[in-house]
Formats: sequence, C-alpha cells, structure tokens
Amino acid sequence: MPVRQSTRRRTVRRSIAAVAAVALVAACRQTAFLSSTASTTSEASSRRSFLAAAGIAAVAPTALPSFAEEGKKAPPENLEVKGATGKYADSQGLDINGRWGIVFGNTLNKRPTYKKAGGDAYLVYNDCNQFQMTKKLSGECTGFGINVKGVWTFDGLAKPDVKVKPVTKVEAVVDPEAAAAEAAAEAKENREMQIRAKKEKEDLNQAVITETNLLQTEADTETFRGKMTDDNEQLGDRLMSKMGAKIAKGY
Repeated sequence: MPVRQSTRRRTVRRSIAAVAAVALVAACRQTAFLSSTASTTSEASSRRSFLAAAGIAAVAPTALPSFAEEGKKAPPENLEVKGATGKYADSQGLDINGRWGIVFGNTLNKRPTYKKAGGDAYLVYNDCNQFQMTKKLSGECTGFGINVKGVWTFDGLAKPDVKVKPVTKVEAVVDPEAAAAEAAAEAKENREMQIRAKKEKEDLNQAVITETNLLQTEADTETFRGKMTDDNEQLGDRLMSKMGAKIAKGY
C-alpha cells in the first residue's frame, strides 16, 4: 500500500511538471511572437514613414534657388539704379537709370538675374564672380558695366555715383511735369497769401491810426458834441432838430 501511494505521487508530480513545461514553452513562444510582431510593426512604420517622406520629396518642387537652400533671405524683386550719366542715361538709347525687375526662374552662378524695365539690359553675377550689366543674358565676363569692390565701372572708368539699391516698397511714379505744375501752383498760392496778409495788416494799421486821430480831435474840441465826422455831425443835427433841442452857447 505505501508503495502504490508513492508511485501515484511520483506520477502526479511528473504530470504537473509536464504541464508546467508545456505552459512555459507556450509562454515563451507567445513572448517571442509578440516581440516579433512589435519589431515587424516598428519596421513597417519606419518603412511607411520613409516612403511618405520620399513621396513628399518627389512631389515638392526641386527648383529652389541656392540662396533659399542656404537659408538666406529671398532676393528683392526689384532694384533701382541711380547716378548714371552720359550714354548710359540716354533715353533714346541705353538708359540704365530706373527700375530693374527680377527674371523669375532664371539664375546665373546661383544668383538671381534682373532685367531693365522697358530695356534690353541685364544685371547678372558673371563667371568671374562679379556683378555686371550686360546686353545679353549670359554669365560671360563681357559686361559694359562691372562692379569692382563695390564701385561700378563703365568702359574702364569708375563711376562711384552709380548706385544699385533694392526697392523694398512700391513707390509712386511721379510725373515731372505734373510735379512742377503742382509746385508752381503752391508757390503762387503762398505769394497771394503773403500779399493778402500784408494788405490786411496795413488796413488794420490805417484803421487804428484813423480812429486814434478821430479820438484825439474829439478830445481837443471844447463843445457839447465835440468834433465828429460830417456824417455824424449831420446825424446829430437831425436828431436835435427832431427833439427840438439846441446847444447852449458855451458848449
């Protein structure tokens, strides 16, 4: 009897151990499966992110100028040139003074290009690493105007009065003839105002003098009515006649 009980206990222990082993193996397999699933999900997510980024890069425009890629400010859309004289300020020929507009979509040596408004001249950054004004849209170092260390030279002569500045705001176009006419009208109005002011002052001074003299005359006359103007004397006579009054002698 004791032998049989011992045998049964060993059998039960073996069964429990076998079940525990099976459970352990199942748990390990489940853990491995979950780990593998997480890894696969992470890899899939990474692949999706990469593909999305690639898709965005493919759709995004690639023709960005170098100054944008380098984090620099966008170039001005307009420039203004001042100070040119002689044949480079000929309204019937080549006049570089005035507004220059950017040529969108066109760069030379990673710099924007500009074209003279109403003209055929260009401002570019040439192959010699200098800004130049040229009659053709090219980087060849053959421009008629070259910027040398900040000073513009034309036909080999330095012209420090020539300035190229960005236009940062829309400026009103002024008609010289209209501006001159407006200035002349304003000057005329100012002269007329000065004349009127002078006359008013003279009239006021004369009125003061007249009134002062009249008061002085009345003060110096020893009569009842004093010395008044002819109109006032006649008015006084009519009033006294109507009232039947007379001035006593001595007054």
